[in-house]
Amino acid sequence: MQKITFTLRKFSSPLFWICSAILVASMVFTAYKHLAPLSVRAASTVPYTVMRTEKAFDRAGSLKYVNRYLDAVRTDGSSVKQVVTSIENRRTINLTSGDEIRVNDLIGKKSTYPKKFSQVPSRNPGSSCRAANDQNWIIEGADSIEGHRTTRHVLAEGTRKMTAWYALDAQCALLQLRFEHEDGVTTQSLTSLALGEPSSSLFEVASTYQEVPPSSLFVRICKDGETCSSLPATVTQRLDKNYYALRASSH
Repeated sequence: MQKITFTLRKFSSPLFWICSAILVASMVFTAYKHLAPLSVRAASTVPYTVMRTEKAFDRAGSLKYVNRYLDAVRTDGSSVKQVVTSIENRRTINLTSGDEIRVNDLIGKKSTYPKKFSQVPSRNPGSSCRAANDQNWIIEGADSIEGHRTTRHVLAEGTRKMTAWYALDAQCALLQLRFEHEDGVTTQSLTSLALGEPSSSLFEVASTYQEVPPSSLFVRICKDGETCSSLPATVTQRLDKNYYALRASSH
């Protein structure tokens, strides 16, 4: 597991909670990647599948949305992360070959990044699940979550605070997350943790899926009675530029 880049903007538009859901989903879905190059690790010896349920509450304590997360790691080190929200069903598959495949199962499209990594990066239980680029994170202590030993990491910035719990006996799987911010609290709670090889179907991509640049994987953000919006042009340009550059360099 890698690092969350903790630079989060406050949404003030009527679409705040939909945007917030996508923001937090993307934040966790990128496996806590830092902007620096990712480190290499050996194949995992502790395969697992973990599922979490995310709930977002406003400052009054009202529930705004519920999302589902799944993280899985095979013995060979390949991993998959899945996010299911009210508007998407998205997977990122990282293979030990170095390839990364981003999939939107709702619309049958994928973006393939050949040889993106030397190997899939990971946290190390031997170092309390600290990643090399966790520069501003503090390890506050240890907790038991539903019988699983965890190490508790905290990152604070102004009025915002992120707390993450990693499983010491399951290759530092993220079991729980709490994000306190100006507009409320977003939590991710452990739904289940299963040790052993994950389902092979999580790593499969149908041959009928269309290969597209990553900007085409995102659906438009809509809400009843409000205007639909797309990703900003600057974001789509950056996503697609990196995609085309990597594919060109692999040939």
